[in-house]
Amino acid sequence: MVGVVAFLAAELVGPSGEVIGTDIAPTAVATANKAAAARGLAQVAFREGNPAEMEFEGPFDAIVGRYVLWCLADPGAMLRKLAKHLRPGGVIVFHEMDWSFVRSVPAAPTYDRCCRWITDTFDRAGTNINMSARLHRAFVIAPTRS
Repeated sequence: MVGVVAFLAAELVGPSGEVIGTDIAPTAVATANKAAAARGLAQVAFREGNPAEMEFEGPFDAIVGRYVLWCLADPGAMLRKLAKHLRPGGVIVFHEMDWSFVRSVPAAPTYDRCCRWITDTFDRAGTNINMSARLHRAFVIAPTRS
C-alpha cells in the first residue's frame, strides 16, 4: 500500500507536525494523496520526484525511507544528498530488504521455490537485493551533514 510509511510518521508527529512523502511514480503520488485525504491526515502530503534532487521549504527532523536504497547503484550518494535536508540533530532511517535469509518456517516448498525465482531474477538482472551487506557502508561513506 502506498504511503504507509508516511502515515506511520504522521502518527508520530501528530496533527501539528508535517510529513512529506515522495515517489517517482505519479500514480503512486496521486493514490497516496487520496489515501491521506481519506484518512483525514491534513499534515501529510505527497510530491512526485526523487527526494535527493528535490527542494523543500525547510529542513526535516527525520528522513525515513523504506525499500529505496537497495535499488540504487550508489546508496551513499543518495544519503549524502538527503542529508542536506536534515536539521542539526535530525535522523536518517531506512528500512531495507535482505533476501539472503528468506525461508518459510515450517518449510513450504512452493514458497521457497518462488523466493528462489525472485532472487535468481534479480541476480540475473544484476540487482543486489541484499542491502544488509551494503547498508553500513552506505551510511559510513555518507556524511551526516553537507
